[in-house]
Amino acid sequence: MKILVDVALTDAQLTRIREAGGEAAVVVETETAAMNREVREADVVFGQFNPDLFELGGQLRWVQTLGAGVDTLLFEDFVKSEIVLTSEKGYVGPHL
Repeated sequence: MKILVDVALTDAQLTRIREAGGEAAVVVETETAAMNREVREADVVFGQFNPDLFELGGQLRWVQTLGAGVDTLLFEDFVKSEIVLTSEKGYVGPHL
């Protein structure tokens, strides 16, 4: 399994993701070209997501966004796919 983290995180946050991911490879790329390359073999995207990553991510199974609002991600092909979408709504919801 491969997890693509496409946002800047602290070392402590990355450590938690690596621990939770077990044997999964965790790849951190924040530049567009590198994200587009790495998403081709990723099972999970953690951070940002868009139609380009969807089109290139041939084996994606899960997208975790860093925000409560996901309206821009609800494009037709993604909605029809089997990819699970989760967001931070539970984390940021109470103060919204």
